[in-house]
Amino acid sequence: MKATRQRAKEAKGEVVLFHDTFNNFNTPNVAISATRLLERLGYQVRLVNKRCCGRPMISKGMLGEAKNNARWNVDQLARYAEDGVPIIGLEPSCLLTLRDEYPEFLRTNDAERVSKTVFCWKNF
Repeated sequence: MKATRQRAKEAKGEVVLFHDTFNNFNTPNVAISATRLLERLGYQVRLVNKRCCGRPMISKGMLGEAKNNARWNVDQLARYAEDGVPIIGLEPSCLLTLRDEYPEFLRTNDAERVSKTVFCWKNF
């Protein structure tokens, strides 16, 4: 616990890691490695209570369910976006959904703000 507090004091800032469903269940080592690397670079990594981005639902025509997940995720991410905290992800299709689909689905300022703070891992 002491090391965690020390890292928080020395942090360059916060980032939110949008841990996608695939990495969460199939390759958690990738998300763990990304978290460790971000922490070594001096960032305080946050995880939010999120749902699937909705991309699989969109591709199957389940737009109502995808929109519900979009609302949930934007509600969880909005306060970070408001503070300018970057939202970083490992799965490009998830991030494109947050960035491109959510503002169109929800048409809210929060969805627009979240979409502007989303970065792919390699572009951060």
